Amino acid sequence: MARQRNLKSAHEPEAPVYGEDLVAWAFANARLLREGRFDSLDVENIAEELEDMGRSENGHLRAICASCSCTS
Repeated sequence: MARQRNLKSAHEPEAPVYGEDLVAWAFANARLLREGRFDSLDVENIAEELEDMGRSENGHLRAICASCSCTS
């Protein structure tokens, strides 16, 4: 399980914490990426979210393929 990491910096006194507000956390990390502030990224949790997204998409694709096979 990924650790909770606060994205606090001098510029962000109330940065979101992973697991408390996923949407705010995701937008904060996206902003950090765009700003090139790679040292402030929540890398471990970003990697976990990307892996989860890949597994979810794979599951959806398998379900669609299975339903197409049943209707042929």
